[in-house]
Amino acid sequence: MKPLNFARVIIGIGVLVVCALISNLKFLIENAETKFDFVGKDGITQLQKRIERAKDRLPSSGVIRYASGVSTEGLQDFKLTQYILAPLLVVQEYGPQTAIYVDSHANDTSDPADPSPTINKYEDGTRVFDFHNGIKVVRMAENNRQ
Repeated sequence: MKPLNFARVIIGIGVLVVCALISNLKFLIENAETKFDFVGKDGITQLQKRIERAKDRLPSSGVIRYASGVSTEGLQDFKLTQYILAPLLVVQEYGPQTAIYVDSHANDTSDPADPSPTINKYEDGTRVFDFHNGIKVVRMAENNRQ
C-alpha cells in the first residue's frame, strides 16, 4: 500500500471513530436522566432506619429473639434484622431474655422530635419498649423466659 493511501485509511478510520463518539455522547446527554429520588426509600433502608432507633435498648452483643407480626415478608425481615443488628445474634427460638418485634406493615406514628419509646412495665418484671414505628423491644424477666 502506498503511504498516501495508508494515510487516507487512517484518517477515514479516525473520522468514523470521532463521529461515533460524538453520536454516542449526544445520545447519552439527551437520554440520561439521573434521578436519585429512590435513594433511601427502599424497604431495606426504611427497615434499617426504624430499627436504628431501637439499637440503644438492645445489648451490644449476645443473642436476642426475633418476633414478627403477620407478614408475608417474615423471612425477609428476619434476615434483614440479622444483618442490621450484627454482631448481635438474632434467632427465632424461645430462650433469649431480650426480643425484638418487627411489624412490616406498621405505620410510623413516632414523633421525630421525641425519639424516646413508650415503656410498658408489667408485674412480672417484663418491660416493652414501643417505638411507635412497628418496632418493639421486649425485655423479659428472668423467671418469665421460655
